[in-house]
Amino acid sequence: MGSDRAASESSDASKEGMAWDRRFQVWSYSVSHRLLLLWSTKSAEHPSQVDVLFEDVRAMELATTLLALRIDAVDCSGFPTVTGVGRDGAKCYGIRAGLSAGYVVARGLRTHEGQEEYFERSPLLPTTNAL
Repeated sequence: MGSDRAASESSDASKEGMAWDRRFQVWSYSVSHRLLLLWSTKSAEHPSQVDVLFEDVRAMELATTLLALRIDAVDCSGFPTVTGVGRDGAKCYGIRAGLSAGYVVARGLRTHEGQEEYFERSPLLPTTNAL
């Protein structure tokens, strides 16, 4: 099923910043794998689905619904109390969505844009039943 879909995926693209003018939701968080999935489903206005997966999440503060999402790599010096910041490859990502601002501290970030339907699992998630 997944092999015939036109899709694009990028890894850690936040170095230059990423932005989408569409609605995202916090779709899932797995404590065991520390995976945070933000998901923007297809709609009449947006014919593709966009997934944003943060991997090995150390800390986060963000709204559950995000309109006009922007993600940028930011300086970690403002996060001295977060365990793991700056160690083991953990990076800080600034999250902006409309008037809302937040952050995610994680070791990785991947995105995917494809034709998945609402009920289908994100191709960025592990194939195990972790989530």
